[in-house]
Amino acid sequence: MTQAVQLRLANGQPVAALTYVPIRPHILRRSNGTDGYSLTSLNNVLALTNNYYRSAGIQFFFSGNSPDYVDDDNLYNAFVIGVSETTIANRNATNALNQYYVQAFDGDNTGGYAYYPSNNVASTQSFIRVGSDADLGNRLIPHELGHNFNLLHTFDNETGYETVAGDNCARTGDLVCDTPADPYGRTDLPDAAMTCVMGCPSVYTCTITEPGTGAHYHPSPTNIMSYYFPCTHDLTAGQYERMANGLALRQSHTAYSLNAASTPVSPVTNLSAALVNARVVLNWTDNATNEMGYFVERSITSDSTGFTFAGGVAPNATSFTDLDAPLAATVYYRIRPSNSTGDLSQVLIFHTPFCQPVYTYGCQDYATGLGSVQFDGQVLSQNSGCSLSGVGQFTTLAPPVVPGASYTFTITPINRVNALRLTVWADVNRNGSFSDPGEQIYETPASTTAVITAGITIPANAKPGRFPIRIISLAGSSTNPADPCGNYSYGEAENYQLTVLPCLPKTVRNGNWHDPSVWSCGRVPVAGEAITVQHIITVSAVAQAQRISLTAGGQLVYASSGLLQLN
Repeated sequence: MTQAVQLRLANGQPVAALTYVPIRPHILRRSNGTDGYSLTSLNNVLALTNNYYRSAGIQFFFSGNSPDYVDDDNLYNAFVIGVSETTIANRNATNALNQYYVQAFDGDNTGGYAYYPSNNVASTQSFIRVGSDADLGNRLIPHELGHNFNLLHTFDNETGYETVAGDNCARTGDLVCDTPADPYGRTDLPDAAMTCVMGCPSVYTCTITEPGTGAHYHPSPTNIMSYYFPCTHDLTAGQYERMANGLALRQSHTAYSLNAASTPVSPVTNLSAALVNARVVLNWTDNATNEMGYFVERSITSDSTGFTFAGGVAPNATSFTDLDAPLAATVYYRIRPSNSTGDLSQVLIFHTPFCQPVYTYGCQDYATGLGSVQFDGQVLSQNSGCSLSGVGQFTTLAPPVVPGASYTFTITPINRVNALRLTVWADVNRNGSFSDPGEQIYETPASTTAVITAGITIPANAKPGRFPIRIISLAGSSTNPADPCGNYSYGEAENYQLTVLPCLPKTVRNGNWHDPSVWSCGRVPVAGEAITVQHIITVSAVAQAQRISLTAGGQLVYASSGLLQLN
């Protein structure tokens, strides 16, 4: 064990302690300065990569205001492993990791390569063949940076093959004991190949047995340091610990450092969100001229914790579409310059809807949408025209409602010429579905151009908090919209919210205390509640409340076993 690793462990430094590690990006282009890796992808893939490194206590940011562009036709057309590095050696930063984005490697289909920690600048290098953002950000770059922080392949055999039993895991294979033995690439096991992993979720389908013992191999099909191509990717706790030790080792080196400064960047302002074609689209004002791009961070925990990376954008960008926003959630967004460890925007809170309907044409062509929606006389919609892509999200207002009470929606079409059919759903139980019994609260009896009035009664047992309402209009159809998440041609969908207030139990008729139908909330009162008794109520067993108010006509009658506990 190195002295640096011993010192980290002796000091009890937790893996969760966050260290920002700078990366100096080098982009290979043609000699005339054209082509090369896009800055949009550059930022996006590092944002995605960061999601895999937080558990190792590592987060990456770019060093500098712009990438280092290497304009050389020969290097662009064919980067020769082990040879071309001498040409670009003088481009390496000495205070950051150096990552090169290569168009093609000479003579083979190598995806990338990187160096293990060593006390020389060359060890800070990794070389990435450009490709799809999803593959680079979720597999290739996390894999190569894993090597930079001392991770081996799960199938490594330089110190010998790890046994299926794992009894030699600390000295063979990848030297990590919570990654199972991986037979990939063994010359005596030719069937142990990439093709052993397929499907989604990815599974290991081959039956490979260990020579000498006959034990079956069960390698991880999703580990980033393997040579499989699964649909999801992960690392183990042991690998995170080894990378944290790899960071400590690099920090002990003297031939280079990892202390490149964070660039001071003016934070973005006016961060906003809208639902466009069933996707969350963020917009902001770019106030800087020295950003290398931006990372978009997302949390479903709070406005200060739990942030992960949704993606990245190029410098000067002012919008981002979150393709993977969680549905039916309160989501917190913030924007960070990709070459800064701070300079965050204000946090935006956005309530994402459930699954969304999709319109082929929407309502733009013939104005076949919803012009105005009122709830008990209060205007909810903030858009009298067509929503972009046919789906509108209106959550600024969420009028209060009381369990057990009835209310009225008034829905006015944009025009009174093209007949519509409407269906209204309410997910009162907030379980992420509009398909539960009773959640379709209205549908038109026929196509109509008239103003539509729909009623909703809030269930007596509705829990406090916001719940969503969805209205779907459909034009040119002989049937009503039947699927709150369906595909439609012409029309518009709009999403709203109502807020259920806490129910204050009071009696609604004479009867037994323990009969839920006696109470306005549709349930028997519990300890800690203040209740109102305005009828003759029999207490036949143990009853609980915090405080009782008796109005005119209110009376409690105790049976022989009746007892009221105030607590």
